[in-house]
Amino acid sequence: MTRIMLLSCLTGMMATAGQALPDVSLASTRWKCTAGASVEAGVAQLTGRPDGYTRVTMTLPGALLADKTFDVSAQVKTHAIQPGQDLVYASPKLKMIHSPSRKVLAVNNFGHKEHGEWTPVHLQITFSQALRGPVELELGLQFCSGTLEVSNVAITETEPWRWRVLDAGHKSYFDK
Repeated sequence: MTRIMLLSCLTGMMATAGQALPDVSLASTRWKCTAGASVEAGVAQLTGRPDGYTRVTMTLPGALLADKTFDVSAQVKTHAIQPGQDLVYASPKLKMIHSPSRKVLAVNNFGHKEHGEWTPVHLQITFSQALRGPVELELGLQFCSGTLEVSNVAITETEPWRWRVLDAGHKSYFDK
């Protein structure tokens, strides 16, 4: 039984080794939209309601994310964003969610400030080695009226930030 489990684990590891993440650009057909959201010509447009949660989501395979750090980025424009509820998370957002548990892994609630020109937003996340199950990448407009436009969505593997970034790669006390 142990040999079968080990063989199964090794087969799964080999299947994910060398695989690239799916295309997360808004030109991909893998995005799902709720009412009030659309994706056309590489731009997501979300129209919010003060009592609703408009979003565009894509499911990513957790096995390809586990034990890695990523920068998730997008360009955004906002128009007339007004929170409908007095909640810290009533905001436009870029978010990563563990699909099976619905646990929020990372979020950038980038606020109500007007962004009339394309403005970059980022989210850096380090996934656990023990990550199991799929992860959702979400562009959302929660409990807000107004319009959010999103373009140039990307996910890039990066090295996690450590003090050695500042000291040109020299090992420091913090790299034990």
